[in-house]
Amino acid sequence: MIVAVASGKGGTGKTTVSVSLALVAAEEVPTTLLDCDAEAPDAALFLAVAEEERRDAGVLVPRVDRERCRGTGECADVCEYGAIAFVGGSPLVLSW
Repeated sequence: MIVAVASGKGGTGKTTVSVSLALVAAEEVPTTLLDCDAEAPDAALFLAVAEEERRDAGVLVPRVDRERCRGTGECADVCEYGAIAFVGGSPLVLSW
């Protein structure tokens, strides 16, 4: 099961709710908590996770060197993340 807690506004209690849900779930099943807050990922503070146990996560966004582009669309074919589309003879990088 995947549970996501989200809101567009800060200070709504997302981290408090997420940590609480993770702690309760961990009593029954193996649980992973991923704090995707770009500005203040504080879930580890609530759980007293040691600094050396924390891992940063990120999303790699491909870059297209337009000067080297031959217009073949090969970049879209080989991109293992599906992050490049070839539209109208030119690569389009999809970022989300």
